[in-house]
Amino acid sequence: MTTTLDQTVGWDAVPHSLAHDIQHSIKEAVQFGALIPGGTKPLRIFRAAVKSSLKRIEEQGGGAVLRFLNPGPYPDFRNNPEFKRVDFISDQDTATAVNYIFGGMMNTFKGALAELLAAGPVAALVAELKSTAKLPPDTQLFIGETVRVPQFRGRYAKAADFHTLRVEASTNLFELSGIGEVKSYRHNATAASSQIDRNLLRADSIITAH
Repeated sequence: MTTTLDQTVGWDAVPHSLAHDIQHSIKEAVQFGALIPGGTKPLRIFRAAVKSSLKRIEEQGGGAVLRFLNPGPYPDFRNNPEFKRVDFISDQDTATAVNYIFGGMMNTFKGALAELLAAGPVAALVAELKSTAKLPPDTQLFIGETVRVPQFRGRYAKAADFHTLRVEASTNLFELSGIGEVKSYRHNATAASSQIDRNLLRADSIITAH
């Protein structure tokens, strides 16, 4: 699923006005020197976001969704008396899969699109802070999975949505000056502050930025 869709999806997958805004935001971010997964071309960056979303969906809820698709819920036994209930997923598992499809899956894609929409304005803000000497001139904006932190068993995961870093090329050491989060849904200030605090703690273990 991931291999096919992330290589073929185009701008027609989202409404025209949204596609226009995403492309404009990506171009602005690239113009200001931000690093975004996928490179510098808007369509490649969009497809990279789709690929990342699909991977996250497969890791978090792929099992439930696949069981929902095959073998699927128990059919109407009155019309299909040869079927056995044990051959199908339970009503509870069906509800779990449906809830994830309409909740987790949709929120994953919404979050990815929100991140791309925010990329340009955030990059412009970083440029303004640099021009007014509120950030060092060699500070760079890293977006999405260009920055990762280690997890258990040698795996790596995305940290915050945005990081402003100074990278020392000779030592590959990072100096963090800021992080940012964007939400595609209502989020109260307390929860947002807690997430920022968690990401600041995780930032101590940044080991990959590219």
